[in-house]
Amino acid sequence: KGAMVRYVLPHRKIKLMTEESDVMEILQPRPRGCLQITVIEARDLVGNDYSLNTLLTGEMTTDPYVKVSMGSTIWRSSTIENNVNPEWNEETTVVLLVDIPDQQLVELSIFDDGFRQRMKQQFQMGDSSADEVARLQIPLTVTDLLEKTAAELTQECQVEKW
Repeated sequence: KGAMVRYVLPHRKIKLMTEESDVMEILQPRPRGCLQITVIEARDLVGNDYSLNTLLTGEMTTDPYVKVSMGSTIWRSSTIENNVNPEWNEETTVVLLVDIPDQQLVELSIFDDGFRQRMKQQFQMGDSSADEVARLQIPLTVTDLLEKTAAELTQECQVEKW
């Protein structure tokens, strides 16, 4: 089938050049900040597969992984096998550059990575919403995610939620 391609253009401001102007600042402006997201755990995910361990009990299980995207940046965590309450023990941190915090959208979803889903991905190219087991309220801007206004984002802040 086809593939979806996104081309993202950054917002730019017009600035008049003077003799003291730094050309690199105009060509590659510094980001406003960095958004660091660390995936720790998920609880009570919806299972949609059986494993050998749960076949006799009838409990459903899932093989979750987290997908975080902002603009053209997409990050994927490792997969935790057969667990509806996964905990990621290894380094699961993604750092995203933020230019316009009240306009940049952050998407955070948890997908099942079972055998059936891997076979579907080979033929469909990408994640299917049918395989999504959890999702953050979408869309969320960086300011909504941090529960701060753009003017308040002048120094480092930390938010623990979900």
